[in-house]
Amino acid sequence: MKNNKGVTIIECIISCFLISIIILSSMRYTNLAFDYYQNQKKQDNLYSKSEAIYYFITERIDYSSKVNIPGISFENAIYDHNFQEINCYFKDIEKNGQLLVYMQQLKYKADIEKYTTHTVENELESMLLSKEAMTGLVTIKYKLQDLDEIFFINLNLEGKGLNDQNIIKP
Repeated sequence: MKNNKGVTIIECIISCFLISIIILSSMRYTNLAFDYYQNQKKQDNLYSKSEAIYYFITERIDYSSKVNIPGISFENAIYDHNFQEINCYFKDIEKNGQLLVYMQQLKYKADIEKYTTHTVENELESMLLSKEAMTGLVTIKYKLQDLDEIFFINLNLEGKGLNDQNIIKP
């Protein structure tokens, strides 16, 4: 028996058991790393959406010569409103268009006369418009679903026709 060069079944079972423990522990860490990667990827996607909303709204407002926000009351010192629409006259396409918030989506209507709308982004949780009385300064706050952060867009609409008759110029 001293010259036995083969592997016994007990040695084989022990080595398989040890290899399975190593593989299971490495799989656990691989799954944790994959879950972390998926979570980061989802957050990056949401931050990209928030930037797309920011740039779309600021660009559309910059290209408009006239802006009207229906339903705004200028009597209060500060006006907060979950707005449904912002009407704009876009200089680049020379049409009356709208930015719409409808069913957790930001939509864009290039021509107010037509029914066709284009979805800019969905997954909006809320969008709030604030305006200080007697100024053309407007803040749009928005929050995306599955993201705790609130994003802000500060706009100066003094030359865009928003409440021009009430703006106090220095």
